[in-house]
Amino acid sequence: MLGRPGLAIVDYANRNSPHYETVVSQFPLTETLFYSAQQVAVMLDLPPGTLTQRTLIYAVRTHPERPASADGELLPELQREAESHSSYQARILRQGHHHWETRFHRLNALLPRGLIAREVCAESWPGQNLVEAAIECVRCWRLSSGHWSAVRARQSAFGYDMKRGRNGVWYATGVFGGR
Repeated sequence: MLGRPGLAIVDYANRNSPHYETVVSQFPLTETLFYSAQQVAVMLDLPPGTLTQRTLIYAVRTHPERPASADGELLPELQREAESHSSYQARILRQGHHHWETRFHRLNALLPRGLIAREVCAESWPGQNLVEAAIECVRCWRLSSGHWSAVRARQSAFGYDMKRGRNGVWYATGVFGGR
């Protein structure tokens, strides 16, 4: 936690999860990061997932405009897609909807009938810590009307993740199934 005090959450609730007994949330206290009672309540109500997945979901759920995309059903298939695409962006050090045409059709085949896949991507500034980067990526989505329309809308299903590139930039992906 950057060598600072803060709040860490270890998953002891999901015995069958690969994240069981691992740190799944960490929220350091810094000069710019402090947390209200409502934000702590969000931390304690995050769905199962990795540290990066839960942190990005936290940033979405605590944005001042209360976007609703992370209020739907968390689908493991969409979490895996968000993780995979974030990892790909981090590996090539370039943000974007790479190979979306192929991934779009594959995802639509996995989604419940009637849902259509959508995706948002963003990147942080270099050198930001995980929580700062997640908040920055949501801020970037807010600056794009197309991205924000997906993030702010209630989605039937969602998955979020972010990965850090060797350049110190975090690459975030949100994948949705909506109508």
